[in-house]
Parts: sequence; structure tokens; C-alpha cells
Amino acid sequence: MQSRFTQTRGLVFGGLMAALIVVFSLVPVLSFLMPIPLVLAFVRYSGAPPC
Repeated sequence: MQSRFTQTRGLVFGGLMAALIVVFSLVPVLSFLMPIPLVLAFVRYSGAPPC
């Protein structure tokens, strides 16, 4: 069973990534940055380096 701290960290990370995607999609100048939160989540949870 996971501790509450681990579950909270995952929830905060997911919320932050979702907020970044929303901000990047609403601001036309920043739309090219939209893949960054997806790449961060992939690298964090898959454990594979982004080679």
C-alpha cells in the first residue's frame, strides 16, 4: 500500500501538468510548448531516458 505522501505527489504532479497544457493551449504564442508536460510525464513515470 502506498503512503499518502506518494499519492499526493502524483496528484499534484498530474494537476500541474494538466494546468500547463491548458495554459499552453490558451495562449497562441506558447502553443509550441504543449508537448513539454507530456514528455515530462513520460520520462517521470516510464523511467526511460529521453535519448
